[in-house]
Amino acid sequence: MNDEDEIVKKIQEYSEFVSHRLRPDLDLAEKSKKETLNEIAGYEELREKLLHFAETKMTEYESMVDLGYQRISCKAIGDVSKICIHVGMGFHVEMTIDESLKYVMKRLEFLQTIVLKRKEQKVKETTQHITMVSSILDQLSRELQRGN
Repeated sequence: MNDEDEIVKKIQEYSEFVSHRLRPDLDLAEKSKKETLNEIAGYEELREKLLHFAETKMTEYESMVDLGYQRISCKAIGDVSKICIHVGMGFHVEMTIDESLKYVMKRLEFLQTIVLKRKEQKVKETTQHITMVSSILDQLSRELQRGN
């Protein structure tokens, strides 16, 4: 096998590595980051509602509840002195408004300072790997062109 054949083989190997490993990893990392951002947005919305309940001393809350596929809904009126908060793994805990606010604030801090930072770092690292491999591919292509 001559040098040109080896370079062509390496270009193919690196290209496959980018397309079959690094790109899917980047897509997965970006999807995971987006899910965390959506979770943060949901908790921020909940925090605003809880703050509104606490400030107005609201005892009942009226809303529309989706019963299926966003096509069927009904009006619901509920007591807000205690609400159920999803705390993970399918568990819901009944809390007062003040307890709920404390939990939501801690959860937001955790998501923003630890979870999101980790996911942003993963996206950054994967992007850097793709850039590095692309640089190697460019060098190999230039080497191949010099050989011709």
